[in-house]
Amino acid sequence: MQKYQNNIADRSGNAVAGLAVTVTLQAGGGLATIYSDNAGAVAPNPLTTDSNGYFEFYAADGRYNIDAPGGGYHDVLIADTVLIAGAAAASASAAQAAATQTAADKVASETAASAAVPAAATATAQALIATTGADTATAQAAIATAARAGAESAQSMALVQAGVAVDEPTGRAAVADGVAFKVQGAGDVAAFEFRRVNSASSTPLSQYPSVQAVMYGPMVTISPESTITIDMTVKTVVIGSGSAFFYRAGRVVIAAQTINFTAADTGVYMRLYYDPNTGAGGMAVTGGPAMPGGVVVLAHIYREHVIANDPDGRVVIVQAQRLTGPIEAFRPLIGGAVVINTQAGNLKITTSAAGFVPTKRGFLTIPTAQDVAISSPSGLVMIHAHPTTGALSAWNTGASPPTNWPLLAVVLSNVLYKPASSNITLITTTGAEYADPARTMAGAYFSDATLTINLATLTLSLVSSSGIAVWNDGYRSVTSQASVAFTMPFPNGLLWVYVNKSTGALGAVAAGSGVPPVGSAVVAEVYGQKLDAPLDTRRLIKLIDTSGNEVPSSGGAAFDPLVQRMILPDTMYFLPSTPMRLFRAPCFADYQNMVRTDIAFWLDTGGTSIVDRFQPVGDSIKIDPAQLGSTFRLGYRHNAQPDKRYIKTITAAVAAPGALAGKSIKLLAFGDSLTEEGMITELKTQIDAQGATVTPVGTYFSASTNSLRGEGRGFWAYRNFIGKDNLSNVSGTPTPHTLAPAGPDTTKFANPCLRLATGTDTTNTPTWCFRNTGAEKELSYTDDPDKTGNFYIFDFGWYRTQHSVPAPDIITIALSTNDINLDRGTYSQAERLQFMRLGLEIMVKSIKADLPSVKIGIIPAPSWCSDSVNDPRWLAETAPWIEQCMKDVAALSGTYSNLFVVGVWPFMSEDWVYPYTGSPPDLSANNNTKVNTIADRVHFDAVGRTQYATAVTAWVANVA
Repeated sequence: MQKYQNNIADRSGNAVAGLAVTVTLQAGGGLATIYSDNAGAVAPNPLTTDSNGYFEFYAADGRYNIDAPGGGYHDVLIADTVLIAGAAAASASAAQAAATQTAADKVASETAASAAVPAAATATAQALIATTGADTATAQAAIATAARAGAESAQSMALVQAGVAVDEPTGRAAVADGVAFKVQGAGDVAAFEFRRVNSASSTPLSQYPSVQAVMYGPMVTISPESTITIDMTVKTVVIGSGSAFFYRAGRVVIAAQTINFTAADTGVYMRLYYDPNTGAGGMAVTGGPAMPGGVVVLAHIYREHVIANDPDGRVVIVQAQRLTGPIEAFRPLIGGAVVINTQAGNLKITTSAAGFVPTKRGFLTIPTAQDVAISSPSGLVMIHAHPTTGALSAWNTGASPPTNWPLLAVVLSNVLYKPASSNITLITTTGAEYADPARTMAGAYFSDATLTINLATLTLSLVSSSGIAVWNDGYRSVTSQASVAFTMPFPNGLLWVYVNKSTGALGAVAAGSGVPPVGSAVVAEVYGQKLDAPLDTRRLIKLIDTSGNEVPSSGGAAFDPLVQRMILPDTMYFLPSTPMRLFRAPCFADYQNMVRTDIAFWLDTGGTSIVDRFQPVGDSIKIDPAQLGSTFRLGYRHNAQPDKRYIKTITAAVAAPGALAGKSIKLLAFGDSLTEEGMITELKTQIDAQGATVTPVGTYFSASTNSLRGEGRGFWAYRNFIGKDNLSNVSGTPTPHTLAPAGPDTTKFANPCLRLATGTDTTNTPTWCFRNTGAEKELSYTDDPDKTGNFYIFDFGWYRTQHSVPAPDIITIALSTNDINLDRGTYSQAERLQFMRLGLEIMVKSIKADLPSVKIGIIPAPSWCSDSVNDPRWLAETAPWIEQCMKDVAALSGTYSNLFVVGVWPFMSEDWVYPYTGSPPDLSANNNTKVNTIADRVHFDAVGRTQYATAVTAWVANVA
């Protein structure tokens, strides 16, 4: 039995008192038995730190994990702690103490002993420290220290010579008491040293590193041309061609590959490793198989953050889109089509169109082509969706429903209950389609009346002085009501709370006991002891759980600061006397209305006028550059965290008056159909209006460009320009890309930027050189085992010479919409991100090789139309791309001048600027409000082009 002791402090060095410390077994993760003294008195587990942050315990010899979570501010994880006897125990304890750190966000520390010999202690134990955020520099310093220690121990390798035993019992039998002996190791350990105590036992003394361990060190440095994408949603690692790492003896190229791994919880500690001998990579996940010997660590992953020797940011993590925690009842189905058939002989649920279900943690996809059997249509049938796969299932009366699955609909006695907006149809037992407008489900709310739903006492109470209940086709006054009783067979089941439209009387009925009566309006549903009241924006409905505690409500949208984060550029550009309208929705990663209504969003102008300095942002705000200081701030508070303020500081770049007057500007615009369809004309018009003369240059022109030159090509993406993708599907017709002839051209799918790659190209930049076979996914020179034949490369200097394009003064690159939305069956999410990054890198480096001083404005994305398809894609892919693009431009700016991120997306509406279908119907026979449907969710109209071009013109005025 050994003693372990430690202190926990916050980042400022203050002791953390009262923190729960849990000790678990390293193997399997079970709760460990710990003791308060050496005599064997059992201690509580978890234990608690005292006023000095101190804790201690005794435990049997073995390997343990020590976890002290503290709400994110001082989280501590000491993984794989080794408790062993003798001097080696003191050495291991000292190494663990040195490795224990805290951080303002998340911190993990590991002191690792050899996996080959569980009882082996280590004077040369490697301290692997994983941190996030501001502590990355500390982590790298600690890793460097451990590397030096490993190098210094290399001199001990000379001691590992003859006389090394095959195992510990053999070595012990060969020596006398008190004499040291060595045992052969494996992997990173060449040998272990022990001292014999007697014929039955020995004490571990030390271990000696192998050549592998000394050569490679604790963690290698990622080479800048690498592309390594870790996708936590599909649990894969994609290592792109040309990836490599540096170690003590030189540079090693990593074989391109896809690594699959398994992790029930993607937040656990993981290590991405690579075996230089076999060329195979892998992921060692806590609780899974141990990392093999003889490998190098490419990166540590903890709580979905990467810690690596990666100065160029080539290791990217795509965080999991996950649904966690109880999910309220009756989530609406958006954009899908579900039929519930209870007719005899056809008992099943079918989906004829895929849809989305908005939940607390994002959008859940409901796949199409589902055909799910219903065991019996009698009694209550509840239709749920699996919280990660979206697979539908039916639950019948008598079964306790799943508490973590979204509920889409309920069927009882040929009556369908669902959110009004859901496209769900019921075929009754008679074969008829169900239609019943008499019930209003979850479509009512109270005004000036407070409702309490008490699951502990099974009562409802309403406090009202002059309150009313409102539903979609009427309202009525309600009076105070106390102790309205109800029954609930399953405490975590479904409960409808309703108001009688005629009398205003409250009522509640649990699924399985009945249904809301005809002529009632449902004001709330309770499911899994969680409240769902989508129209209760004023928080007038309260829920008390079965333990008597009030259940917090945030309007149906749980708050996660990483999901509902702001997506804003570091600099915003303005013309000196032109206010710009900023829209709230595209400023956030999560487009959902139920999130946006739960925040207070404001502008701090940073100006000198106190009256004008702080301005609330509704759906939009007009920003007057005359009111701005050199910097300004956008901030928000979420109702779920009233004591937190999330604030982004932005540089205000306001052009000087007359900055463009008299200037002649050659403009080259790279882009997709958003650039092709009128954008070059709008840019020229606006920049010319500032007193400049703009000449668009390029090779391509069409009726959509008003015959102005440029490189805005509909259907194109980054991967098309660089030659990775040479096939576009145009209205279902596969259209191969060709090589453009010299000079200007009207052929959209002829690439003017690709030339035949030379031997120098394939040697120096093999991942930039691609086949040109008309394929949707061309092989690079690195990927293709056949190195013969032609490869092609993007070359901007050659492009200008070949096509007589004059040197532009301004270049814009506006791509990503098609990268994310097209060819989704061919390119995975990780590959879509990989080739956007590669395309940006190739284009910028090639342009700068030809024109080092040219101004390049990278436009990561416009605002997207808010709808059932775009909203989840914006959250899952566009917002992360904007962040990654800004990071990559910042890294490239370390080498190249005049690179800028032009943030157009905050200045574009996601609702106003997309065209509608013709001849919209009236809302009803008595209401001529038009019900418009978005006709084109990708291409914004003339108003959108004006918003976009105004933001770009402001940038041009600042840099031209």
